[in-house]
Amino acid sequence: MQTKPFEFLQRAYDLDLTHSQWQSEVVDGLSALFPAAEARFGFVYEFENGAISLPHAHHSPDGVPSSLVGDVIQELGSNHKAETARLFDTIQCSTLSKRLEELEANHVAQLFRENGIVDCAAICAGNASGMGFFFGAFLDAPTTLQASFRRRWLAVASHLAAIRRLHVTLSGSDPLENAEMVFDPEQSKILDLRGSAQTPTTRERLRRAALNLDQLKLATVPDDERLSRWQALVAGQWSLVDVFDSDGRRFVIALANSPEGQKFAGLSQKQAQIVWYLLQGHSQTFIGYELGLSQSTVAYHLQRARQVFHALDDSELIARIGTLLHGESGSAHLQDLEILVAVDRPDSIPDDLPEALRETLTMILSGESPKQIAMDRGVSIKTAQNQIADLYRRFDVNSRHELVARLKSQ
Repeated sequence: MQTKPFEFLQRAYDLDLTHSQWQSEVVDGLSALFPAAEARFGFVYEFENGAISLPHAHHSPDGVPSSLVGDVIQELGSNHKAETARLFDTIQCSTLSKRLEELEANHVAQLFRENGIVDCAAICAGNASGMGFFFGAFLDAPTTLQASFRRRWLAVASHLAAIRRLHVTLSGSDPLENAEMVFDPEQSKILDLRGSAQTPTTRERLRRAALNLDQLKLATVPDDERLSRWQALVAGQWSLVDVFDSDGRRFVIALANSPEGQKFAGLSQKQAQIVWYLLQGHSQTFIGYELGLSQSTVAYHLQRARQVFHALDDSELIARIGTLLHGESGSAHLQDLEILVAVDRPDSIPDDLPEALRETLTMILSGESPKQIAMDRGVSIKTAQNQIADLYRRFDVNSRHELVARLKSQ
């Protein structure tokens, strides 16, 4: 039976499932993609400092032995920490035979050969938060996945990474109680707004996204188009999920689910998120899908990041970050970037500022205009202007130049 991505994800977003139930549901659904595979398996994982741990036993409808999964993970974690990060600290859909050769993970390749495994198709849903999901299918011949297949299931993997974060952050609590927006699809209106979702701009953005998702469930458009229109996040901050109350009424709720990323001087949180995905080798199109941003918004934030690091293009941005971190060109992971301090920026931002003002101040110091700050933070221009004025009053200054000078003098 063919696995349809949109329908598969609707089942995967069931937050009533336990961690192990969700793992089994996802593995069984993805297994249908590779009916001719010799064996299929999957597991949720936690990843830190190059080491992988499995909070639950892996699931395999074909009985892949735990010893083999454990041996591979132990080998990767013990001897290939940097390479392991490139496998599990990102989102990807690929086959592993070529990847293992590129990463020089020869002992893992040898383990595969000893067990008669020629190749392994892999769908990895990882992110900077250090948690993810991995699915593998053992193949009896070297395989190249078609580009259309990879695009489709790469998009699915971005959703799986978001769902995995939700399961961990909610930890069994009621999703409705944690929702920042509650939308009633029957009445096509928002019933409740909380937290950062209360600004007029964000309210309208979430309302449109909820309407779009609800319409896709009833649409007769092709499944790939439905998937492309259902982005993993809204504005890089919220996941939309169906929930039911005790009376069986369905609601679409927005849950805060921003990917974790280190903050560092000169870049806003959203810019840091985008840079992290860029460092993982993802295109601007995929970054936009993953974070629920337009491609023009992604391009704008990358332009700001290039200005901070004095880079002419994205390749030079990656190279400059690698040079600053390691003394040579190369990729770098975002968790390392916290040691970087942008040129001509104050050494620190006062800790006693409210979070909204801290974010606004960071963007001011990056040279963003009130309009750009509003777009970046998902607030109205008037709100951004009021927060800038509040900062000027707090520091008793009248301009950005005076504000930077005041911070440097403290």
